[in-house]
Amino acid sequence: MTAVQKGASPKDSKIASMAVNEIRHINRKPNFLKITLSTRISGDIEQTGIFIEGEGSFFKEATFDDYDETSLTVTMYPSENLRRIIDNHPDRDIKIVSDMKWLIKLTMDFFVEHGEDIGYPKNTPHFEEGDYSFPVGEEPTKEQKKAVKTILNSSLSYIWGAPGTGKTQFVMATAILAHIRKGGRVAIIAPTNNAVEQVLRGVLKVVEKDDPVHELIVPEEDIIRLGAATSEFIHDYKEICEDRAVMSRIRSLQTSNEIIANVIYERGIEILKSHFDELDVIYSEEYDRADPQHRAMMDETIARIWSEISSIVSIKPEFSGLVEGIDEYNLRNQYKVIAKRLMERDRSVLDIIQYRDLSNDELLELINRNLEEIRKLEPRSTAHRVKSSKIMAMTPYILMGNPHLFETGGIRDVNQIFIDEVGYSNLIQTMPVFMCGPPIAMLGDHMQLPPVCELNPDDIVAWCTEDDDYRTDGFMRYSFMWNQSALNIEQYLFGTDKDVLKNYLDNSPPRFKNTRRVNLTLSHRFADNLARILDECVYHNGVRGHGGDPLKVVCYDAIGAGQDSRENKEEAEMISDYLDNNRDEIGSYTLLTPYRDQRKKLKYLSKKDSDKILTVHGSQGREWDTVILSVVDNRNSCRQIPLRFTSSISPNEGMRVINTAVSRAKRRLIIFCDAEFWKGRAKMNDLLGRIIADPDTEII
Repeated sequence: MTAVQKGASPKDSKIASMAVNEIRHINRKPNFLKITLSTRISGDIEQTGIFIEGEGSFFKEATFDDYDETSLTVTMYPSENLRRIIDNHPDRDIKIVSDMKWLIKLTMDFFVEHGEDIGYPKNTPHFEEGDYSFPVGEEPTKEQKKAVKTILNSSLSYIWGAPGTGKTQFVMATAILAHIRKGGRVAIIAPTNNAVEQVLRGVLKVVEKDDPVHELIVPEEDIIRLGAATSEFIHDYKEICEDRAVMSRIRSLQTSNEIIANVIYERGIEILKSHFDELDVIYSEEYDRADPQHRAMMDETIARIWSEISSIVSIKPEFSGLVEGIDEYNLRNQYKVIAKRLMERDRSVLDIIQYRDLSNDELLELINRNLEEIRKLEPRSTAHRVKSSKIMAMTPYILMGNPHLFETGGIRDVNQIFIDEVGYSNLIQTMPVFMCGPPIAMLGDHMQLPPVCELNPDDIVAWCTEDDDYRTDGFMRYSFMWNQSALNIEQYLFGTDKDVLKNYLDNSPPRFKNTRRVNLTLSHRFADNLARILDECVYHNGVRGHGGDPLKVVCYDAIGAGQDSRENKEEAEMISDYLDNNRDEIGSYTLLTPYRDQRKKLKYLSKKDSDKILTVHGSQGREWDTVILSVVDNRNSCRQIPLRFTSSISPNEGMRVINTAVSRAKRRLIIFCDAEFWKGRAKMNDLLGRIIADPDTEII
């Protein structure tokens, strides 16, 4: 993928802000295209289009669905026009394109319309302990009991817990079902499509276990997952996914009716030609020479003609202004201007072959048939399902991009909103949730990955401190909010944007005064060997492990040559050999690396495992039996910031990246790295060094 404006400053404003994704293969089906991409789509799939070499245009005449971030496949339903163009071009000419300006514009427009509504939640729920019950067969800890009670009796809360502490499948699910039992409704917000699906899977597990006969929740009627779902999620839970085919059909029918109505309207305008010609004759040949009696008769004729003209023209609101304020005193001076405006527009709808030979009555009948089909589809439409749902789940972009979600029966009428993976959510994309009103429960782990931001951090600091070289008249002054966790929301709600900026510049942790916080410290993901190290290097809050058998950690020593890039060929080759010998014996697995360059190297050498090779950022919220970690950084690294994403004591993101990577593993953690180098860093309490130096770690 070529991100043309990645890291660009306002000084580079001539650079187009387009992210271009190459296509590896297109499987051309009769009614859709199955596209395999080279890399992950930037931005939101809803705002993606097609660029075709030789056509010189950016096409958005398509609906995208079934986007799988793991296999990098997406289903596209193109318009008839776009399909004809695509079929005349080879795969190599076609690109998936995301115009990243859409995100800025969407955010700006949303804040212009709703910005004044940002505020502390207006309502506080109230639940007694007898109003809710914990998942069947599970005994809650004191912390989990406190967390549920806090959520169900607070306007704003934050439940912080390491992986496996029960945030989703225990605490959140219990709180959600408490609302459902009281006849309430909830909304779930998560920063990415993958995060939305992970939290829904966790909640659905509990729902299926606690409500097997669907007395409380009938999934296909009561739950809706908004946005483009992955193929795996559609396979498992198709009934709760937004029916995008239905929405596409409704939009198609509505568009068809708009076009037919335009045809009828333009036919009416065509008739008006003779009316304007008649006015020409009256005013140019007869009116000025007529005697008073004949002029009075002509005035009646003019009034009749004008009444017919204005009644037809004003049918369309965008043209009604042409006839407003026109009377017998100014008509003579205005009618030619009006005629020119009406006749010299694009009126090509009159040439549409399908409608050209149909009468107006036949066109009206076609409109009615379309309306009847829309009426039958309406119960399956997104707007209808949102209003009838008990649980709706989406990303913030879906929330901002769909005004109907703020209408009656939408998100403002739910009883509680849950924000999952809140530490991974940036502040500016999460603020819209605080425009809704219901109480909000935030859940996450701010010691895992921070928000993803494509902007250069140095540029962000320069923009928000108004360095002369970066002066933008305020245009990018708030860009830091794209790079700052949503957990800083309280500083914004009860302070100013300057308070939030100070937190960002000082790299200060979020402050919680009006937010009720509960820590979960008993992890069922980690055995105590890893939990102990994580607490000493990362959490410092007493995290304990209760995951059964200790995590098996094996470290393969791969020093590698000196590096000035973000790849390590020796590690990649050793991993490829390891998989050839062990692929069928390690259960579910993934290959993780902090760096995109190393991911490309691994994909090249381990083609069989291509869909399992991720950057650490791509693994957020997921887990596998075995995690294979390619560290890349070693004793010979000679970059400006050599251990930027790998050292937990680095001033950058290293601690959160490595913490995220190791905590994806349920049974085995296989590390490929410069073992002696990292082991030597154990004395500095560097997380990776501590894990490798642990007596239970096997070094090969």
